[in-house]
Amino acid sequence: YIGDWSSDVCSSDLKDYYVNSESRKKIYSSMTNYITNYNRNSLNKGLYLFGNFSVGKTYTLACLANELARNNISCLLIYFPDLVADLKNAIGTPRYEALINMLKSVDVLMLDDLGSENMTPWLRDEVVGPIVNYRLLEGKSIFISSNITPGDLVNHFAIDKAPQSRIKGERIVSRLKDLVTSICMDDCNVIRR
Repeated sequence: YIGDWSSDVCSSDLKDYYVNSESRKKIYSSMTNYITNYNRNSLNKGLYLFGNFSVGKTYTLACLANELARNNISCLLIYFPDLVADLKNAIGTPRYEALINMLKSVDVLMLDDLGSENMTPWLRDEVVGPIVNYRLLEGKSIFISSNITPGDLVNHFAIDKAPQSRIKGERIVSRLKDLVTSICMDDCNVIRR
């Protein structure tokens, strides 16, 4: 884990995961299938979990991260705004390249709360784009939680209305579609588990 996580998140367990809604049933099934069928040598499609605040997106990722760790699958769960701050502080140091390489190479990357950061051209073009592209080319999984719907992701990555920005946003979203299955969690009760 990278970020300031509550003990509830750090101790989350898939066996305690609530399947009290249609989306949670689908998510639970996707997670158990992912773990059962995981293969380091081929692309295992991740999830893009989106919905309102406090419906359990972070907890869901943490349940999966802990289960992957128990199965000796290297996984990194990162609170995305903290990662952005860490990368900015590391620019010009060896730590920066080490962080980027870690984000590219870890077996399973989980980005929590994508969209709560201030997207900039640097973040899009030097961090997110290359990481997503590398992970797609190498067949490495990615899981994302966000309050942004998949339909609004292009606008988030485009940053402004310039045609080039829109194309860059579309490029990232196109690659993400090959890496993840989107599931809306808005049918869930407002809970953390």
